[in-house]
Amino acid sequence: MKSFLTSKERDVDLKLLDGRPYYLAAENVENLETNDDLDLFISRMEELAMKERVQHVTITIDSSSAHIHKLKKNLYVNKSRSIEYSRDLNLESFTFNYNSTITFSSAAEVGITRFLDIWENAMCSSLNVPSLYTIEEQYEGMKQEVGAGLGTIVHRVGLHLLQQKGASYYIGSTGVDNKPMQQIFRNNDCRRSREVVTFIKSLQI
Repeated sequence: MKSFLTSKERDVDLKLLDGRPYYLAAENVENLETNDDLDLFISRMEELAMKERVQHVTITIDSSSAHIHKLKKNLYVNKSRSIEYSRDLNLESFTFNYNSTITFSSAAEVGITRFLDIWENAMCSSLNVPSLYTIEEQYEGMKQEVGAGLGTIVHRVGLHLLQQKGASYYIGSTGVDNKPMQQIFRNNDCRRSREVVTFIKSLQI
């Protein structure tokens, strides 16, 4: 949602992910210089959320940021704590070997219902904090954001596909208690960049 952000907010790499009508999610707000800048952004984001009848807004912020107290004063509640990892995709071409019996299919190929069943079953055993949304709501939100033993291999294939599509870097995150996923990031040479906290506020009754 670059058009929503002011030039000053874009200059400090503030991001607003559009998952309407289920959520709006802001990132990198710690880059805003002053409390007044943060207050103005929160006010505008909540105004948009109310107008669009968005259920929740979330703000993910560096865990060391001095702005955290301001979020709490604005009735944002701590939802989860995560670790971010990143990797420069320009450094090398990805190669990977995997069992030839493993195949990959798109959601369109397997059908949306089957895809969502697989996604929901996978999330059941996740060590991350459970989502507030149904699997269908998560899927619709994801489409708004990105446009319409095997963990390490699958993650590496994902990095390869991103590189093929022209991405220059990768950023991923997982909960602080999800040690297996953290190991997958390390296995694929992703570097730990920071720890972040996600705050949430419900706007619709």
